[in-house]
Amino acid sequence: MPTLEQLEKINSLALGVLNMSRNSLVVNMRFMDTALGRLMFVPMGSEKTSTDGEYFYYDPMHILHSYRREKELPGRQYLHAIFHCIYRHMFIGKLVNERYWNLACEIVNKT
Repeated sequence: MPTLEQLEKINSLALGVLNMSRNSLVVNMRFMDTALGRLMFVPMGSEKTSTDGEYFYYDPMHILHSYRREKELPGRQYLHAIFHCIYRHMFIGKLVNERYWNLACEIVNKT
């Protein structure tokens, strides 16, 4: 079990990755700078990322593992959340298959 100091260091590193990822997106997509800077980062332990339109919730270990696997992945996760906000798709309802919904958002994200 990590100590409080270790958890703080992990979160600090994850926050650094998220800020770097967001800055990279802003440099490459200047037209979206207002939208990209809108969400505030909030750590939580869910092994996922999510948004409610005001906050970007993330699991610090998930962010670090994503970054280790592929350096652009945390930025794509953040952009995915931003697109959910832009298209007002934060909440998808019970009738929508969440897996297919997220896949469709990723396809739009890559085009």
